Amino acid sequence: MGLNWKHRVIVAVAALLMVIATLVNAANVRCQDLAQHRQRAYDIAASSASYLDRGLQTGIYRSVSLGEWVADRDGDTGNFRMAAKLLMRDWVERIILAPGGEVSEVYPETGLPSEFTEKSKYPDEVLAYAKRYQVPVLYGPFRVNKTKKILTVVNPVFLHSGDFWGYAIIVIRVPSLYQHTLNELHSFGYDYCLDTTASPVSDRFKRIEASVGERETLDRPESKVIRIGGTRWRLSVTPSQGWYSDRVRWAFAVGLMLTVSAGMLIYSLLRVIEQERKLRTLAYQDALTGLYSRGGFMGRLEKQLEEHPEMNLTAVFLDLDDFKMVNDMYGHPAGDRALITAASHLRKMFPSDSLIGRTGGDEFCVAIIGRTAAECAEMTERAVAGRISFDHGGKAITYTMSAGYADYPEQAQDRSGLMVLADEALYAVKMSGKSGARRYMPDMAEMNREQLGFSAAAMAEGVPGAFLVYRAGEDWRILFANEKLVHLTGCDSFEDLLHMTGSRFCRLIVPEDRDAFCAAMEQKTGRTGADSESSCSAIDEIREFRIITKQGTVRKVLQMADLVSDDRHGKVVFALLREREGAHPERASKAPGTQETELSYQKRRNTGCRNGEI
Repeated sequence: MGLNWKHRVIVAVAALLMVIATLVNAANVRCQDLAQHRQRAYDIAASSASYLDRGLQTGIYRSVSLGEWVADRDGDTGNFRMAAKLLMRDWVERIILAPGGEVSEVYPETGLPSEFTEKSKYPDEVLAYAKRYQVPVLYGPFRVNKTKKILTVVNPVFLHSGDFWGYAIIVIRVPSLYQHTLNELHSFGYDYCLDTTASPVSDRFKRIEASVGERETLDRPESKVIRIGGTRWRLSVTPSQGWYSDRVRWAFAVGLMLTVSAGMLIYSLLRVIEQERKLRTLAYQDALTGLYSRGGFMGRLEKQLEEHPEMNLTAVFLDLDDFKMVNDMYGHPAGDRALITAASHLRKMFPSDSLIGRTGGDEFCVAIIGRTAAECAEMTERAVAGRISFDHGGKAITYTMSAGYADYPEQAQDRSGLMVLADEALYAVKMSGKSGARRYMPDMAEMNREQLGFSAAAMAEGVPGAFLVYRAGEDWRILFANEKLVHLTGCDSFEDLLHMTGSRFCRLIVPEDRDAFCAAMEQKTGRTGADSESSCSAIDEIREFRIITKQGTVRKVLQMADLVSDDRHGKVVFALLREREGAHPERASKAPGTQETELSYQKRRNTGCRNGEI
């Protein structure tokens, strides 16, 4: 069966748009490639010009050193040969001294034409420029015979008295100075031209080196100009194979294949009316877990009740206990993994004909169809029994679930009423401590959900005394303290308390009581952890000791404590401190954090406090 004319127009327009997109993409690819090639060419030109500048600077530094040598000797050139030997390099052709502009000293004395050994033939304007601005200048390169090309560095010499003495001249053999740089350009696949203005009194560039013929020019080169010795040097480069894009053909080929594929796909999609049904299905599915979404679940449940009003059905509301803590401690990817694991767990625990959906956040709904109330209760209890675990980043993370459920038609006669009752049952579980399952009971409607709004911090502040939580047995690290504890220690804030004690509770205790306290607590926490299977155990006795406040005073306090086993922190002590009645604060010899107390603490840390490090 063919397509109608509207669909044929859609296919034709789509194909035309794809062809245009292919052409635009190919042009864009070419522009991007050329931009990258030009940027790379400029970077190479800049890098090579930097090496060239460094080489020329080396010649200038030698002329400056020679001038300083003359100035330091007040114009005496008696040991010129020895100084010249120290300045010689394989790219230095000659070293010349010209007092008053007349050549008097040359090293070595042979090899150059007579005009460089008898009298200076440098243009007067070049010498005058160097003298006027008191800077070394470059002159050249130029040929002195058919085979030799040289570049000179002319440095004006002024004595320490300020009098002009003459010139120190370094004759450089080129292209020895920069041949390596030019060879590197050729090895990188670039043609080059090196131009210079030749003297500080000239503005016209002339070519001195090139990888192409003298009459040839580079195609749209990238250039870098450096200024040195009063002259300008311009290095221009261009790819030896020209500016081209090797991805254009691939862009065309891929574009044409995509055009054909897209045309076929559009043709097929227009003929497949079943796709509409699949799209509707996706609208009722949770993308993360693969379960029904809230709308999908409620719709299927409504349909089930309408089609089978006589059939037993139990609605179960579940959510993850302390799900926000999983997100906060391990990140949202871990939270997503927890939700996926919960969805998989529910699929295993409930019959295959059950309706299972994620109704929002960490909340799930299950509709158990055609089972008795007792069977549903057993399934629900089994589903939330124990802890559910998953691996995230190599770490095993565990959590529990809570569930509330209600039965149809025994307790509710429609979907909305059933959902309200199951929700009330779930919050009853939350009120009783989480990690369990409860069936709806009429008295649950009287519960006030505002009772769930207390935070741990608010409850800790309501404790009638100074309350803190610290890790037992190893580092005695302080995990939490309420405002009363902070005020008892004379600190301004919880952060101030941590700073004063180094986050360790034992450092709050006076040194004379510290060893005995640590030993007694280690004995109690070790025995309690070994003998008790409960996650919370009382430390039987009330312990008296002295603490040091931030101001250096000593207070006698009583500690009442419970030991709790925490999955994350291990053994944790929940302690309530009360200042001993009738005790008057004393002045400590040293406040916490002073040198004597710190040294005493470091000594105890090195020797250890019984079995635990303080």
